[in-house]
Amino acid sequence: MADAALDINSDAVDPRIQQAQDEQEEDRVFDTAEEEELDDFTQPDEEGTQPAFGTESWHDYVMRQFHDNELINNAPTCDGCRRVLEQVVGVIVSTSIPSYIGPTRDNYGTATVVVEISVYITNESHPAVGRTITVQEIADVNHANTDEPYNKYPSATAATRAEGRALRKLLRLRGVTTAEEVSQVAEEEDSNEWAPEEPITDSQIAVIDMLCNSDRLNMSVLHFINSGRKNYGDIREVTSTTAQRMIQELNKIQRGQKAKPPGIPNYTTDWQKR
Repeated sequence: MADAALDINSDAVDPRIQQAQDEQEEDRVFDTAEEEELDDFTQPDEEGTQPAFGTESWHDYVMRQFHDNELINNAPTCDGCRRVLEQVVGVIVSTSIPSYIGPTRDNYGTATVVVEISVYITNESHPAVGRTITVQEIADVNHANTDEPYNKYPSATAATRAEGRALRKLLRLRGVTTAEEVSQVAEEEDSNEWAPEEPITDSQIAVIDMLCNSDRLNMSVLHFINSGRKNYGDIREVTSTTAQRMIQELNKIQRGQKAKPPGIPNYTTDWQKR
């Protein structure tokens, strides 16, 4: 994550901003004196010369500012974006998390984080020079879109991804993602053709019925399938994957490894007619 946030509402001026303002004033005085001598003389941009913000050559210039250890397969790291932003755009005044949803069983272990970055603009060619601008970005992380071992830390990884996206936006980079956003797992997931969940099969229904009707269990089928987090009006609403878990649960109860769910009435033979 980024450095600790600064208090932008305080009357005290951050020393980095004050220094940036002083340097801008010195540059203006110097440029005025130079203009009298140079008149209309112009010099072609060299590779190290900073182009105007957002121009055609801006993206390539920014990418050249990253150190080798700040690029992974030509994707800049979040740390690198943070450093380069302060080098070519402005001073990071604050970084905060205004919104956060943690991973739960109901959201399949997904962490969703919004990151907000405020930057005091020092780049003279930026349209907001001398002002503080704020950008927000959001990211979510789960086992389906994040490689190991980072999927074990969904909240922290989501925060880093959201910060990287906000930094890319502030840097005005095009056609690149930060290294933390790249995921082999997500690419493999996207390459597979999407298909709906398979419905419960007749054989699975027969096994559930048989187990619930056993002497050891003697449980109402409909009450059992509704003893979890989801309610079903008909057993045909159950997916094949969920049915397999239900059968596993019944087998554990049958073997005495788990207790029967409380409050379930006895088995009835006409349950499928309801």
